[in-house]
Amino acid sequence: MKNLITGLSLAVLCLVSTTIFSQDRVFAEPIEIKAKETNAFTFVPPPANMPVNGMAANINVTYTGFSAEAQTAFQYAVDICESLLNTSRTITINATWSPASNPGNLGSAGASSYWRNFSGAPQADTFWPQPLAETLCDCDLGTDPDINANFNSDRSDWYFGTDGNTPAGEYDLVTVVLHEIVHGLGFAGGATVNSSGIGSVGLGDELDPIFYDLFVKNVNVGVYGGYTNPSELMGDVLQGSGNLLWNGSNAVAENGGVEPELYDPNPWDAGSSYSHFDESYYPAGDVNALLTPFLSAAEAAHHPGPVSLGLLEDIGWSVNINCDSVGCTDNSACNYDSDACFDDGSCDYGQWYIPLDVQASFTPMVQACSTPSGYTLADQACAQAVVDADTFCINVDWDNICMEDYNDCLYGEGCDWYIPDVVSGGPAIWACEAPEGYSIADQPCAQEIILADDWCVVNTWDS
Repeated sequence: MKNLITGLSLAVLCLVSTTIFSQDRVFAEPIEIKAKETNAFTFVPPPANMPVNGMAANINVTYTGFSAEAQTAFQYAVDICESLLNTSRTITINATWSPASNPGNLGSAGASSYWRNFSGAPQADTFWPQPLAETLCDCDLGTDPDINANFNSDRSDWYFGTDGNTPAGEYDLVTVVLHEIVHGLGFAGGATVNSSGIGSVGLGDELDPIFYDLFVKNVNVGVYGGYTNPSELMGDVLQGSGNLLWNGSNAVAENGGVEPELYDPNPWDAGSSYSHFDESYYPAGDVNALLTPFLSAAEAAHHPGPVSLGLLEDIGWSVNINCDSVGCTDNSACNYDSDACFDDGSCDYGQWYIPLDVQASFTPMVQACSTPSGYTLADQACAQAVVDADTFCINVDWDNICMEDYNDCLYGEGCDWYIPDVVSGGPAIWACEAPEGYSIADQPCAQEIILADDWCVVNTWDS
């Protein structure tokens, strides 16, 4: 197993080797993801080289109440996580499909327990989430599952597909599951603000920090240890300051050297505040959008993103990724970048081309990076309009009906091609009635000639 505590000081390692701690366990509230009632129509693809077999980690899930299609979506999210983590420990998840107290809540999850002072703990009086604590000590801590997760069964607007093509008005279950698993792995802090505005950071009677808490700062002051805890001042820092930043070196490096901003609304939003990135910096479609507090309809994020992976590295996980290059990761795209590990939404799938021979069978309009043999470049706006209205034109054949719809878009609805009665008497004309000196043409033949040689419609219908 790879060393999971890189970056910790030699002094801390010496402390671990010479000190025996008194083991302690506490519980914490789960972290939520909430529905945003707008359509985003965005997709962040899964890891470019996600293995099908031989995952780097092993995650076992106990399902309660899930349909077969919901379980398939859940397992796909598990596969993504397994491809990104390195651990010899089996991570266990207890997943339930049941109503949520807040109808706007899509899902919630968290580590079943937080542990401090276990054998192999990197430092004293500091809590780690159970799956990470067991990885650090290579031991079993209790008998409970590592992560408890719930997904809102009251909602009828779930999308259970795994392709990221989430329809309008539906919420992608793969994204929600992936989001919540990352919280269960440790993307969660120990802060809270009560109804009187008193804020605190830490767990247990002693308010010892979660290791996560030690990376959060308010501008240049560490939140844990920098303010009276608990206090009204701490409450002011935790809600609405707009200055809560993550200063772990790995996440900062993945964010271009800039400290990522955490979500800190006013008032405090239990289950969301402090334990998400700020969505204004990572909107839907951004490669780092997964770990923000809201999910839009028609939004799919099948990758945690480099900044979230950097955060997991900061708290002690070994992440199975060998690059941070951003680009197009879809090998069917014209600008596929084989060196990219994170998709930035830049994939270009080329332009629409229509067949020169409209009468040929099973020759649909195609999208390509260059002109295919027997095809010509289409007007892109009209080609897209035809596709949107009739997918037969790209799935089966570009027939006369497709061509008529295309011409109606280009030249006007309900018209035909007319050619001059005298050769070189003018160009072919698309009109709704015969112009003087013109006769109606054989439509398929005229169309084939025009597609092959636009001189006939731009200049003149010559010999």
